[in-house]
Amino acid sequence: PSVTVSDIPTGTWCWKVKAMDNAGNEGPWSDVWSVKVDNVPPAAPVLVSPADWENTNDNTPTLVWQNVDENSPPVAYIIEVDNENTFSSPLVWTGTVENWNTSGTSSITLPPLADGVYYWRVRAGDNAGNTGSWSAVRKFRIDTVPPAKPALLSPPNGLNTNLTTLTLSWSAVSENSLPVLYYISISDNSAFPYENAGMWLENTSITVPDIPNGTWYWKVKAMDNAGNEGPWSDVWSVKVDNVPPAAPALISPADGENITDNTPVLRWSALTENSPPVSYRVQVARDSAFTDVVRDVWVTENSWEVTPALPDNVYYWKVMARDNAGNEGPWSDVWSFRVLATRPAIPTLLSPANGSWTEDNRPTLRWTAVSDPTGIRYVLQVDNDNAFSPPVYENDNLTENSHRLPVALREGVYYWRVKAVSGIGLQSDWSEVWTFGVDNSIPSPPVIVSPAAGENLNDNRPLLVWQRVVDPSGVRYDVQVDNDNDFSSPAVWENLIENENFRITAGLPDGTWYWRVRAVDGAGHASNWSSSWFVIDTVPPTVTLTQTPQSPTGQTTLTYAGTATDATTNVVLVEYRVNQGNWISVTGITPAKTVSFTFTIENVAPGQYTVEVRAKDSAGNVSAPISHSVTVTGGDFTISISPENVSVKQGENVQVTVTITAVGGFSQQVTLSVSGLPGGTTYTFSPQSGTPTFTSTLTISTGPATEPGTYTVTVTATGGGKTHTQTFTLTVTVPPAPGPAISWVLVGAIVAAIVVIVIILKFVLW
Repeated sequence: PSVTVSDIPTGTWCWKVKAMDNAGNEGPWSDVWSVKVDNVPPAAPVLVSPADWENTNDNTPTLVWQNVDENSPPVAYIIEVDNENTFSSPLVWTGTVENWNTSGTSSITLPPLADGVYYWRVRAGDNAGNTGSWSAVRKFRIDTVPPAKPALLSPPNGLNTNLTTLTLSWSAVSENSLPVLYYISISDNSAFPYENAGMWLENTSITVPDIPNGTWYWKVKAMDNAGNEGPWSDVWSVKVDNVPPAAPALISPADGENITDNTPVLRWSALTENSPPVSYRVQVARDSAFTDVVRDVWVTENSWEVTPALPDNVYYWKVMARDNAGNEGPWSDVWSFRVLATRPAIPTLLSPANGSWTEDNRPTLRWTAVSDPTGIRYVLQVDNDNAFSPPVYENDNLTENSHRLPVALREGVYYWRVKAVSGIGLQSDWSEVWTFGVDNSIPSPPVIVSPAAGENLNDNRPLLVWQRVVDPSGVRYDVQVDNDNDFSSPAVWENLIENENFRITAGLPDGTWYWRVRAVDGAGHASNWSSSWFVIDTVPPTVTLTQTPQSPTGQTTLTYAGTATDATTNVVLVEYRVNQGNWISVTGITPAKTVSFTFTIENVAPGQYTVEVRAKDSAGNVSAPISHSVTVTGGDFTISISPENVSVKQGENVQVTVTITAVGGFSQQVTLSVSGLPGGTTYTFSPQSGTPTFTSTLTISTGPATEPGTYTVTVTATGGGKTHTQTFTLTVTVPPAPGPAISWVLVGAIVAAIVVIVIILKFVLW
């Protein structure tokens, strides 16, 4: 018995049953049972951790969510993890967690995941079969890769500075898990056995105040938002020094000294400093209060030659030092010196022009005149070495500002200089050193290198090359190019080329060209011309096929013939290729402007083929390939046997003829074999293989043990990837039994008697 109850409200319901018979008797109640009706799905879980967009370096993170309040426990939580927020199949991971608790949290630890961004969500299903909605989607990043080491930027490594407040900066690292923190470590020991200061920062710089004097070392490392710490940067150093140097002690000229040198060398004591190198500031003035300063320079040595020259006067000078950290010390004492005379001006050389060449081996040298109230004379030196030790010519008592050399100079390069001397013996500095060359010989003609005489070229802007010509005065080159060897109207005429080659820039027409080159030295002497010629050919040969195989064809040997013609130079090469394969040279080509060629392609398998042919001339021009397409069918063969039925007695031989006939140009070798012969039988083919069409004789030899009977014998022919068979019937019979035995002695006696009778008869008749 049963009853169906519909529209039961949500809740827990108890029920029991009792029976009543037809006489009205009611029995006892059954046990009380209960049933819970729950058609309300669980709420969507609230995700707890990881937080949305959390970065972690744990590749097995634990996912945590709040349990839902549910009337029908236990609750089964379905978790999905994917690298796409659409959670499309396949998921990266999915699983289920069951929990009876309707408060608190549930969690699950994921298996190892690769670095990347992941999305996750959870939904609940109660014990009544109701499935709730998905939770909100959260995302987290797994990042197990530490950041790169930062690159330190400033201050520069090894800086010396007098600043006690410095800003240390470094480059930001590229990182997926932001933000990035940077740890800076500062120590006065380069091995960092301890830190004088250290901290984590969000910025890529920090300003450090009140830095004590000394050398400080610093380094930086990065930590990403997933907790990965990267390697330390390189270690840089900075020296802080705010102690100024001492005042230098002046050495020379002595205080109050009179000097005739108007570019005196001022010297002072060198200072020892913690922040080297030390630079020095030198001031020279016309008054001791230095209100009229005439020289103010910084130098790195502990001496300085005053420049430019000082006029006659009394001068005061002092020096101060500055270390590499920028600290400036106090001024030295103030000393003075007096310049008593002005040196004459330095002559300026006029001619011959510097670096020029002349064929005059006694040239006249000229320079600017110098004046002085006490009078002027000149010192002239000429040498083949710029050290002038000793000069090949020297005159120290010239009164004019020009001088023709009284001695003849050999060919070569010469250096010369002049200085002025006043009437009281003050000398100017030497003038600049100029050079001139003496060259009175003609240079050698250049030796032509390329193109070789008669060379064929496919470049109509060829590079002309010749050997260098050596000449004391140096050389340049003249080049002419003409299509006539008399060079009456050159197409190219280039003068004073500095290199030993010349590229023709205007394209030359195809044909024969003549060219020549000569050397011109620095003194203007020109060598004889060196001449050669070359041929320009920029047009490739023309290829014509006069014989090609028919397509389609059953032939496995393809024959091609044709001609290659060039208008200017000889055809030197004909080559072909099949189906874009390697190029193959055609043999038997004798270079000529027109050549005929033939080539054969053998053992061609059935298929589609494109044969390309091209030619090359002696200038290197290669024609565009011409092509021919052919279909090779490959052909076939047939086999026939004659006669088709043969009989042989035991112990005897029998022969049949096998004919192999080519079909469709088949030309591969075919080999014969036989099967189906009775035991005790041997066979031979003559020949056993050949190229169709051919015939072969099959000889079958039986023996006494060959079993009589009729046999179907199969002959098989194989070749060119094809196999054909043909059969014939072989009947083996038993030979007839032998008759009565014959006495060969009796036969011999009878024969002898007949012979005697014949002889007697011949004698009687005679």
